[in-house]
Amino acid sequence: MVRTRDLTGGLFAAVFPDASREEALAMMQHALSGLQHRGQDALGWVMVDATGSLATFTGRGQVSQLLTDDIVRSAAGASHSNDETKGRVVAALAVTQQLKKTGGESAQQAPFVETLSTGEQLVWAWNGHLSVELADWWEERAGEPSERLTGLPGAYALVGLWQDTLFLLRDAHGVKPLFYGRLDGMVLVASETSVLDHLGASDIEGVSPGALVTFSLKPYYERTSDLSGRSTPSGHRGATPALPNRVPLVSAKDSKLCAFEAIYYSRTDARLFDRSVYALRKGMGEKLAEANVPDADVVIGVPDSGTAAAVGYAQKSGYPLEMGLVKNRYVGRTFIQTTQAARERGVRQKLSVIEDVVRHKRVILVDDSIVRGTTARWNVQLLRDAGAREVHLRISAPPVRAACPFDILGTPEEELFVTSILNTAYHINQSKEVHTGSDVLAADALQQLARRLGADSLYFLPLSAFKEVLQNVYCTECFYGRACDSGPSTEQHTPFRTQQRIEQSTQLSSQLDSRQDTQHDTQQDMQLGTQQSTQQSTRLKEAHHARSL
Repeated sequence: MVRTRDLTGGLFAAVFPDASREEALAMMQHALSGLQHRGQDALGWVMVDATGSLATFTGRGQVSQLLTDDIVRSAAGASHSNDETKGRVVAALAVTQQLKKTGGESAQQAPFVETLSTGEQLVWAWNGHLSVELADWWEERAGEPSERLTGLPGAYALVGLWQDTLFLLRDAHGVKPLFYGRLDGMVLVASETSVLDHLGASDIEGVSPGALVTFSLKPYYERTSDLSGRSTPSGHRGATPALPNRVPLVSAKDSKLCAFEAIYYSRTDARLFDRSVYALRKGMGEKLAEANVPDADVVIGVPDSGTAAAVGYAQKSGYPLEMGLVKNRYVGRTFIQTTQAARERGVRQKLSVIEDVVRHKRVILVDDSIVRGTTARWNVQLLRDAGAREVHLRISAPPVRAACPFDILGTPEEELFVTSILNTAYHINQSKEVHTGSDVLAADALQQLARRLGADSLYFLPLSAFKEVLQNVYCTECFYGRACDSGPSTEQHTPFRTQQRIEQSTQLSSQLDSRQDTQHDTQQDMQLGTQQSTQQSTRLKEAHHARSL
């Protein structure tokens, strides 16, 4: 069966020493609600009872619609039967999903359940991109999961169930995140630490890039019979908690966690590399203010992912931070919508303006990124319509100039705002002495982009400053704006777009990161093609001095 190879969503899984269906569903309800922002169109789950039988569900809609309190409570009645093992859940795998169309047809919904040629069932879901059909790849190999999954190509975080094993896997670059922790003998797995924190899990750790982590379900399956002849699960009430078995399938390559996890995808209360996402975004805002501050009256952040950056920008610039935009909590995230029409509808409903905050004001509007430009253009117009005298758009990430080499962003190059408008209108440093990738847009290019968005000015966080905040452990290839692809691969299974592309991408990133000419790098980042930067720096110092009097 041909399935989609790209899946945008949030993953959750659990191993239960002893849980009723009601308890398992209640935990999934809580967890999936915390992952709704990663996938808004659909959700699904698979539960395994103590006999090894599967209960599956997939549906289109959000958690609040498909996993209500009434549904959870009704599971209590369904869990009572003459055979109490059928009411006990030993493992579960659940996912929120953003549906994409493939070849004109709607994508299949996860989790996927495949009956193999052996009659066994394989259950899996992932976040990111698989370059092959997992069921085909699995059937072509024999042995334990560690033998079957070695070399699985793609850019993914993957969770699966097979026989008596729950397995977790990340690709060699660790492009997408995956974490697990413990709670009262249970093992809990999620795409983000915030979900595990809210569930009360402890000992939270990430799955290492290229590593397979497995948990045995054997202690919890029905394996013995008592004297009455009734089957009883060996793990009933107090089985030994499952312990992880960690196997490095491939040598971990340079960390390439998608930078958009820090910019947009992850919740603000999540942690990445043991650093708060809030702190990362706030730091981006601070660096942005160090690079460029226009004359203004107020700073406003675009909720939610632009809010933390706006806090940092306001504190560093000295301008007051106000809540000028209010988010409609019942409208989902627009970037992950799969069609332009859906994105535009969502943008119009997503935000409203507090007019008293912006009327007759010079507004600095801080947002997390510009990919297609749909949201930025609409937000600027909202402020204009509410009476803002000026709107200066400040973006706490570099401009996105190239399609993702790992097929994660899902946006073709011709749809990228910066690339489609300017094409080759970049001022790019290509000296032989240093090639840091800290390309800056020329002043006239920024002006052209600002006009297209209806803003008075536009500025992006320089790439070197961005990488300084992220400490060079994230993939930033989409910000470079230079082609990595050298043609189609001839290999049968091609990780990412092509094997050549990802190897070249990795080599390029390593070469760029090894450059040490920091002084030259900083000068290139701050240059706008005019003396604007010097004037702004002087103005910022004067503003701080005036406010201290």
